[in-house]
Amino acid sequence: VYFRVARYSVPEIFEPGHIFEWGRGHILRSGDDVSLFGTGIMTHYCLQAAELLERDGIEADVVHMASIKPIDSDLVISSAERTGCAVTAENASIIGGFGSAVCKVLAESNPVPVSRIGVRDRFVESGGVSELLKLHSMQPEDIAEAATLVVRKQKQKSTIAK
Repeated sequence: VYFRVARYSVPEIFEPGHIFEWGRGHILRSGDDVSLFGTGIMTHYCLQAAELLERDGIEADVVHMASIKPIDSDLVISSAERTGCAVTAENASIIGGFGSAVCKVLAESNPVPVSRIGVRDRFVESGGVSELLKLHSMQPEDIAEAATLVVRKQKQKSTIAK
């Protein structure tokens, strides 16, 4: 059983009638430069980051993962193969969570540069959601910055390979 209760409202990213399926992710926005993998509220922030990236000419593939275990390995692999780099975003610790699951899938299939957005290995203070997201560098601007860096790493990797 998976049960999570948030203390704040979150934007709707799916139309009414959407049916949740274990182990199935969804591409919410297509792009060829970087894969932004989100889960929970962070998917909305990935969509906002994609808008910021578009201003700089970077097209992001935004992928929502409704479940981490099972994870939609095929979707993770196909998106990362198309873009060549990825950013994961989760509103939890990056240790052993969503970002780790995506990295494991990619390490076993198609290693690409990845940056993980989430709480680093530290204790979390109490506070409002927006204050904590800012403190832990988990805002759309932070996701966009991480994406810009992995795109740059991918381009360097491609140049060296040639």
